[in-house]
Amino acid sequence: MAYVKGPFSAGYINVDRPVNFTKTVQFDYEEIGDTYFVRNNGNDTSNGLSVDSAFKTLARAVAVAGTWDRIIFLPATDCSKYMVEAVSGTDDANIPIMITQTGLKILGPLNMTQWGSPAINSSVASTSIMCIDAHQVEIGGISFHIQGASGGLEIGTSTNVWRTYIHDCYVGGNAAAVFGFVAGNVTGSGIGGAHRGYPDTTDAPCTLIERCSFSNIAGPSVYWNAGYNSILRDCIFSVSASQSGILYDTDTTSRPFSFILNNKFTAASDSTSVGITVTNTPTAGYLFIDGNQFVNFGSDDLCCTKRTGYMGLNYSGVTAVTITT
Repeated sequence: MAYVKGPFSAGYINVDRPVNFTKTVQFDYEEIGDTYFVRNNGNDTSNGLSVDSAFKTLARAVAVAGTWDRIIFLPATDCSKYMVEAVSGTDDANIPIMITQTGLKILGPLNMTQWGSPAINSSVASTSIMCIDAHQVEIGGISFHIQGASGGLEIGTSTNVWRTYIHDCYVGGNAAAVFGFVAGNVTGSGIGGAHRGYPDTTDAPCTLIERCSFSNIAGPSVYWNAGYNSILRDCIFSVSASQSGILYDTDTTSRPFSFILNNKFTAASDSTSVGITVTNTPTAGYLFIDGNQFVNFGSDDLCCTKRTGYMGLNYSGVTAVTITT
């Protein structure tokens, strides 16, 4: 590697990596953690440390990875394949995948509208595909294919987790999934950890979910009670009949400072689909819903079930959603 003296720095910069000299360099930079690869034609007896020695299953990669490591989720080698059995083959034996490593990243090449490979596929019922019980975890660029009466991802199941970042994921429910994502305290709701015999009683402060899409979910796409400067933004919700895109579940209490911003909702039924369901009454200043657009919802009540002081400027088609008092 080649190193040069950095500006305003007592250390050196590795010039084999891109360097932005417009920013002050305060310390020597070295990457933290190892990088592991997963591919459908991989082998779980390999070390996973290169494309040629990639693991076959995501479960194996997560079992091996440590704190601050990265897992790169590669596309299927056969582009005609609809999804990669990246969990455990066909038996779903490793569901749920439990993430307990601080700072772990699982990254693929997809964006919010792309389904298929690389995907995490599960047909198991009564449990989520993946659960996050660690701080500063990042999941991005992959598809969740939920084939059974279960869920895709839970954030905070047995411990409080901070600064989770979920982005650019596609979540498909096959008309069977009971939810897509769960974030935070949803005790007593009968979802999330309750499937495994215990309720989610934890917080997920500073969660950011952005640029994800949800379709064909047989329940709320997102249970949202993360709170403490958490943001759900720029997502697309295709809301099934008699279901909600977002269920803001305050669980008899209010999670302060939660933001639902700039999302798009389309309704399968103009009479029964609901964009955002708000339970209980949020404390003033604790929730902000702004910049969202709703299409094919039969009324403002179906766009958002409660519309008081936390509502900004949202639209049903091209008409502003009314704010009630």
